[in-house]
Amino acid sequence: MNNETSSIIDQNEREYEGLIVSLEANQERLNILICVCDQEKLREEIIDRYSKELEPVIPCYRIDLDQKEPSLRAAIASLVSRKPELLQSKNAVITTTGVEKLHSIEWQQEKSELDKFFGYLQWTREGLREFPYSIVLWVTSTVEVNLRKKSPDFWSWRKGVFRFISPPSNFLPCQEILPILQSFDEINIDKDIPFISKEDLLELIEQIEVNKGKKEPRLASLYASLAKIYNLRLLYRSPLVDYRQEQQLAIEYYQKAINLQKELNLELDLVASLDSLAGIYYFLGEYQKAIEFYQQSLAIFQKIGDRWGEADSYNNLGNAYRFLGEYQKAIEFYQQSLAIFQEIDDIRGVAYCYNNLGNIYNYLGEYQKAIEFHQQSLAIKREISDITGEAYSYLGLGNVYDSLGEYQKAIEFYQKSLEIFQEIGYIIGEPKTLLNLGVTYYKLKRISEAKEAYLQARELYQALGLAGYVQKCDQAIRRLET
Repeated sequence: MNNETSSIIDQNEREYEGLIVSLEANQERLNILICVCDQEKLREEIIDRYSKELEPVIPCYRIDLDQKEPSLRAAIASLVSRKPELLQSKNAVITTTGVEKLHSIEWQQEKSELDKFFGYLQWTREGLREFPYSIVLWVTSTVEVNLRKKSPDFWSWRKGVFRFISPPSNFLPCQEILPILQSFDEINIDKDIPFISKEDLLELIEQIEVNKGKKEPRLASLYASLAKIYNLRLLYRSPLVDYRQEQQLAIEYYQKAINLQKELNLELDLVASLDSLAGIYYFLGEYQKAIEFYQQSLAIFQKIGDRWGEADSYNNLGNAYRFLGEYQKAIEFYQQSLAIFQEIDDIRGVAYCYNNLGNIYNYLGEYQKAIEFHQQSLAIKREISDITGEAYSYLGLGNVYDSLGEYQKAIEFYQKSLEIFQEIGYIIGEPKTLLNLGVTYYKLKRISEAKEAYLQARELYQALGLAGYVQKCDQAIRRLET
């Protein structure tokens, strides 16, 4: 566990302990608590945890705000009318969610859903006196920024604020697109808001398409921003209903951005979209499509003289050809990439080229050369605190030692890799490591451990919608059972 991850876990645990103490100490009285969290999965885990911990001593209820009429008091009153036991016990925790779904952008002077929510809250305090319960209101960091300013009367009644840290998978840093949004006279957005949500961006794009037309130049950046949100949700453990649908939406919006960027000759924006779309196809195993987009971006980088972009494109092309089994072509691209990264003194790029060359030489059976490259890569990644890169170096070393028949050493490296991927929630690396770990266990005839690793890998690949890898896991499981 790296220091940053450990610090986040420790802080979240301290916040949780403070929340529990307040819920247990303030019974049969109005107790307004604000919980701040940007990630749905983490929020749901915490709600489930304190609900189980408190019940049955303190009954726990949950309500969702109505998006059109987002009144906290009305939602609680509705719950009480449906649950007469609340009037008898006067001892309960009412968890309130749904604020994260409210749109925050004001369009053409029409009041936003979030502004309606703040308005109701500002005049809610006296109306809440009749409810002698703990009310846990869950908001995002974006909402918290304005809650203090726009509903100061309600804010003054809070008994506690508990902030839980997580990567905001459903949000994009607002500063990335604020200049674009401010260029529209019809849009009003608070500059203090740190993130913009996927829902807000979707609604805004639809409104611009209707009012400005689908050839509006600024839409290109908004399409790419929305695609970026979908893409980031795929890389980490986001609580998605359908990974395949998210992938298709990311592809759809990157393609929309690319079409408009080409038409408007926006080369710098275009190359970023091309690289991102190629990355999705690479992840899906559609390597020829990935190569097509990587080659387009390489041509642009060469045209505009961007050496770093050129090196990155060579590296990406090497990865795609490696998975196509064209190892010599992959080596050529990796070496071109390495030469440029060394020339421009980019140590992170050098580390990734070393790692990729290590993978190639393992496939070619040149194991000592492979180990040397992976060790050089690992040393750099530790030096620059690249935790994800470190996990991939451990994975690469595990693969080489498995090829050498040194299975116990391979398992040690796989477990180090797996531990990091699980800690940072990096869902792409985790199933690959589990699958390789299962293969090594199988070679050692540790059948139950092999099966468990295959089943875990299969579950993750199934969630990601990668049917080919699911089939690979199924084949491995069947092999164990024969």
